[in-house]
Amino acid sequence: MPVRLPPGPAREPLGVSYSGVFGGALACGTLLLVAVSFAQSDRQFWAFVYGPLAALFVPAVVVSQADTQRRRPILRASTIAALLVALLSFPVDSGIALIMAPSTALLAQAGGYIFQGGSSR
Repeated sequence: MPVRLPPGPAREPLGVSYSGVFGGALACGTLLLVAVSFAQSDRQFWAFVYGPLAALFVPAVVVSQADTQRRRPILRASTIAALLVALLSFPVDSGIALIMAPSTALLAQAGGYIFQGGSSR
């Protein structure tokens, strides 16, 4: 006869992470704006680079609204993606890093990198 463990304490449902929603939507919108800007200039190749990059931040918007335990890892991956996009865009246009800063900060806060309180190790 298998041994049954007593049920553990019920976890509290996660609410909506508004900083994750706004950070992901702002990153997606910013990259789409950059893609449209490049499409109207003489450097149209970069529009095909930044347009699909905007899709990287759709999971951050979706998971910020869902009640899932995978929220923090996905938001952290989105934060890292925003940092990489901003830093690797310097050779193309240094202004992209500047306009990616607010969305990166919101995603970092939602992912638990900054402003979480508690003691440091």
